[in-house]
Amino acid sequence: MIGKTYTHKIIYLGLLFLVMAICMDITVSAEDIKAKLEIDTNKIEEGVSTNLTVVIDNATVGIHMKNIEGIENFDIISSNTSSTTSIINGQTSQQIQYNYTIMPKNVGDYKLLAYIEYGGKTYKTNEINVHVDERSEKEDDEVEDLYIKTILSKESAFFGEKIVLTYEVYSRYKIDDLGFRDEVTLDGFVTKDLLQGQLKSNFVVINNKDYVKYEVKKILLTPTSAGTLKIPSYNFQVNVSTGDFFSSSKPIYLKTTEKEINIKQLPTNNKPDNFTGLVGQLELSSHYNKDEVDYGQSVTLNINLSGDSNIELMDKVNPSIDGVTIYETEKDLKEEVVGNEYHAQKEFEIILVPQKTGQITIEPITINYFDVATNSYKDLVIDEKVINVVGEMPITTSENINPHEEVKKLEKVIINQINTSQEVSNEFFVIKRIYIYLLIVVIVLIILTLIALSVYFVWKKQSNKDNKMRNIYKSTKYAKDDNAYYDILNEMIKYKYNISIKASSRYDIESHIQDKDIVKYIFNIMDHKEKDYRQENKSQINYKEIIKKIYKMIS
Repeated sequence: MIGKTYTHKIIYLGLLFLVMAICMDITVSAEDIKAKLEIDTNKIEEGVSTNLTVVIDNATVGIHMKNIEGIENFDIISSNTSSTTSIINGQTSQQIQYNYTIMPKNVGDYKLLAYIEYGGKTYKTNEINVHVDERSEKEDDEVEDLYIKTILSKESAFFGEKIVLTYEVYSRYKIDDLGFRDEVTLDGFVTKDLLQGQLKSNFVVINNKDYVKYEVKKILLTPTSAGTLKIPSYNFQVNVSTGDFFSSSKPIYLKTTEKEINIKQLPTNNKPDNFTGLVGQLELSSHYNKDEVDYGQSVTLNINLSGDSNIELMDKVNPSIDGVTIYETEKDLKEEVVGNEYHAQKEFEIILVPQKTGQITIEPITINYFDVATNSYKDLVIDEKVINVVGEMPITTSENINPHEEVKKLEKVIINQINTSQEVSNEFFVIKRIYIYLLIVVIVLIILTLIALSVYFVWKKQSNKDNKMRNIYKSTKYAKDDNAYYDILNEMIKYKYNISIKASSRYDIESHIQDKDIVKYIFNIMDHKEKDYRQENKSQINYKEIIKKIYKMIS
C-alpha cells in the first residue's frame, strides 16, 4: 500500500511540474513575441500605393491583430495573411505577417502604429512616419515604368460646350488585365462613354524607352451647370504578368489625378432671341439638287453641319417658304474623338414641293450659334435660291362637264367591267379561299413543329448541364470534412462560371459572378478557411448548408 501511495505521489508531482513548465513556456513565449511594422517607403505621392506589413515573430495560437492607428488616412486596397514555421536546434518558431496594400487619401504627414492582442495583453509595434506629397507632373526623364494619365481636352469651357475626358495607361510591363476599381460617376455633366472598340493602344517612345499606351476610357462631357466642376480621382488596378506558372499576374494599384474644369456662362449681350443653343465652332455646307422642276415634282435641299459643337441639340432646320410644302428628315449624328478633340457631323434632308408654277424664291435660311473662338454669336447662312417651276397646273373637270353626263359615262364603264356570270364568279372565289386556308394551316403546323423542336433541344441541353451540376452536388454525401466541402464548392463554381475560387483573387471572383448573394456565401467560406489557417476560428459555419443554398441559386 505504501509503495502504491508513493508511486501516485511521484506521478502527481510529475504532472504538476509538467503543467508548471508549460505555463512557464507560454509566459516566456508571450513575453518573447516580437512585433514590428514595416513599409516599402516613407515618402509617397498622392494616388500611389505602397505595401505595409505587420511582422510578428515567435507567434503561437491566439495572436489577434487589434488595429492600426492612423490607417483611417489610407484606403486599404487589399489585405492578406501569411505565416512561416521554422525549427532551429529543436526549437519551433512561427512568424505571422499581416500584409496590406494602402493608398493615401490626402496630402500630409501621418503616423502608423499597430496593436496586437496576445495572452490577454496588448502589444504595440514601432511607430512609422509617412509623408504624402502632391501628385507631380513628371518630366520625360522621370517617368515611371507604369503610370496612368488623366487628360482633359479643355480645362475651361462655356456652358453647353463639349469636353473630352481621357484616361491613358503607360506601361513597360506585360499586362494581363486592367480596369477601374471604382465606378466612374461625374456630377454636373451629361456623360457618354465611347465604345470599347473605339479605344486604341499603340507603342510610344518616352526618353528612349519603349512603352505601350492603352486608352482605357474616353468620356464625352457636356456640363449641365456653370462654375467649377470637379473630376474626382479613382482607384485603378493593373494586373502585371509575372511569367510565373503558379502566379500568373501581380496586382499593382494606381490612382487617377483629380481635375477641375471652369464652366462659364454664355454672354447675354447680342444673344439672339431664337438662339439654337449650339456652342462651339461650326461649319455649314448646303446644296439644292435642282434649279428647275416640273409642277408636281420636288426639290431637295441637303444641309451638313460639322464641328466641335453640341449639334445633337438641333433636330430640325424649320424653314418656312410660302407656296411650298416642306418635308424634313434628320439623319444620324456621327461623333468621334480626333487627337483628343471632339468632332461631330449631322445631315438634314429637306424636300420642297412647289404648289404653284412660275418662279419661287426661297429666302436665305439662317442657323445661329455661339463661337467659342471669338466669344461671340454668329450666323451660318444658306443663300437665297430661285426655283423655276414649269408646266401647267391641273384644271378642275367639273367646270366644263355636265354633271349628269359624267355620271352616265361612269355608270357605263362600271357595267362593262362587271362579269355577268355571278354563279361562276362565286365558285371561283370559294375554291381560292379554301386554298388560302389550307396554306395557312400548313404554315402554322410548320411553325409549331419548329418551336417544339427548338424547345426540346434547349431542354435537352439544359438537362445535360443540370445533370453535371447535380452529380457534383451529390458528392457532398461523401464529404468527410470542411476541406472536402470546399473542393466541391470550387468544382461547382468552376463548372458554372469558369473560374476557380482557389486560384483567383476576390476581385476576379466578383467580376465573374454577378449574383452578389452567391459571392457573399463564397467569401464567408473563404474567410472561414483563412481564419482556420491562422487558427483564429471562434465560430463554426455549416459548409454543407451554404453549398446547398448556392446549388439552389445556380442550378
